[in-house]
Amino acid sequence: MTYEEALGKAMKYCAYQERCTFEIEEKAKEWELTQDETNRLIDFLRNERFIDDFRFACSFVRGKHNYKSWGKILIRKKLKEKKISNTFINEALKEINADTYLLSLKELANKKFIKTEKYELPVRVQKTVYYLQTKGYEINLIWEIINELKAEMP
Repeated sequence: MTYEEALGKAMKYCAYQERCTFEIEEKAKEWELTQDETNRLIDFLRNERFIDDFRFACSFVRGKHNYKSWGKILIRKKLKEKKISNTFINEALKEINADTYLLSLKELANKKFIKTEKYELPVRVQKTVYYLQTKGYEINLIWEIINELKAEMP
C-alpha cells in the first residue's frame, strides 16, 4: 500500500472513533509501511488532530467505566497495553467521579450477590470478590462493599 492510500485509510479509521498512536502504528504494520512512512503518517495525524493520546485516554476511561462498568485497575491495564503514558492515564482516571465509581461497584456487587443466592455465604462472597476483581476494582473497596452486603443480610 502506498503512503497516500494509507493516509486516506488512517484518516477514515480515526474519524470513525477515537484512536491512539499505538493503534495507528499497528495498522501501519498491517499496511506494510516503512518506519519513515509510519512516522510521517503519525505526525500528520497528530498535527491535524486526528489522534491525541490524552483525548483517547479520557474517552477510553469514560466509555469503559460508564458502559462496561470497568474499575480503575482494569482501565489502567488496558491503557498501558496501548502504550498510553502514566501521566495521561492518571489525568484521565480523574474523570471518574468517586461517588459514581462506588455506586457502580455496589450495583455490580449486589447483582452478583443475588445471582449467587443458592450458595453458602462463604462461596457467595468468594464468587462476588472474584467477579469484582476481574472487573478491575480495588480489593479494599470490594471488601468494604462485601462487608456492607453481609451486614444487610437477615
